[in-house]
Amino acid sequence: MRESSRLDLCNCFAARQAARHITRLYEKHLTAAHVTSAQFSILVVLDEKRRASMSEMADALVMDRTTLLRAVKPLQRDGFVMAKRGDGDGDPRQVSFSLTAAGALNSKPQ
Repeated sequence: MRESSRLDLCNCFAARQAARHITRLYEKHLTAAHVTSAQFSILVVLDEKRRASMSEMADALVMDRTTLLRAVKPLQRDGFVMAKRGDGDGDPRQVSFSLTAAGALNSKPQ
């Protein structure tokens, strides 16, 4: 029988460990689509919302904007996500993101 440890009683440690295991499982399966689990989550959010600002995506994904931007750039480069500056009455500094046809295909679970 294994001796128990203080780590066995720590809910925070257990939750982080479980999250890492789940992320590793998803990363393994998403490799074929050439996206990370964070990038897949971005695709799913944009599939649901159709168009979202950086702030809206950061809130939905509970992710800071810098990390989000690093994940979005490869999706733009690979043609899955497109960015559009605000037009009309909107703030021209505001950028909204949406899926391309290729991105919509990648956001669907297999």
